[in-house]
Amino acid sequence: MVLRKDIPSARIGRSIQREKIMTRKLITLFDIIWKGFIFQCRKFLHEIYECDFSL
Repeated sequence: MVLRKDIPSARIGRSIQREKIMTRKLITLFDIIWKGFIFQCRKFLHEIYECDFSL
């Protein structure tokens, strides 16, 4: 594979890779927040109704 500076595809590929990494980080962050939120809700409902909700 020959990398030449006059071909912008390598640069485009790199920026796409960076976007993919950022998207994955955002998804992971959202996932952590969502799981924490569900856990807190379950705990809250468990305290109120004194029974286990499996979401």
